[in-house]
Amino acid sequence: MLFRSRLKKSLGRWAYAVQAVKQIWKVPSSPLQIFLENKMEEGDWAIVCNAGHYGGKYLIAPQARMEDSSFRVLIFNGQGPLDRIKDLFALWLGRPGLSKRIRVFATDKVHITGGSSELAQVDGDPAGSLPVEISIAPHRLNLIVPLPRT
Repeated sequence: MLFRSRLKKSLGRWAYAVQAVKQIWKVPSSPLQIFLENKMEEGDWAIVCNAGHYGGKYLIAPQARMEDSSFRVLIFNGQGPLDRIKDLFALWLGRPGLSKRIRVFATDKVHITGGSSELAQVDGDPAGSLPVEISIAPHRLNLIVPLPRT
C-alpha cells in the first residue's frame, strides 16, 4: 500500500484505510514467490514484520516481537475483492488466524520475487520494486522510549 506522505500527514492513520480500500479494487497482481529458509510459498501479497502493530494501533501479527530474532511473514491468497475485505477485517481485529487465506510463518530471512512491476513498501512508504530480500540485522539497535503513562 503505497501512498504519499502528504496523505499520511493530512489523514493520519486513516490514510492506511484509504489506501487499503484502493488496493482492494485494484487489478490482481502477479503471484509472488516467497522464499522462507528451506521452502517456497506463493501468495497474492505479503507482509513481513518484526513488530506486532502496524500504523499505530493495528495489531496484525500478535506473535511478532521486536526483541525476537525472527520476522513474522503473513502471506495472503485472496481471490478477489470480497476475500481481500475479509482478510483486512481479520487483520483489523488483530486476528489473522480467522482467515484460512492468511498463512503466518516465522523466519529470519525472506526473499520475495514476482512481476517486475510489483512494488514494495516499508512502513507505508515506497521502497522500490521486486525482488526484495529482508533479513534480521546481526546487531541490535538500542532504543530509548518513554515510560507508559499511568
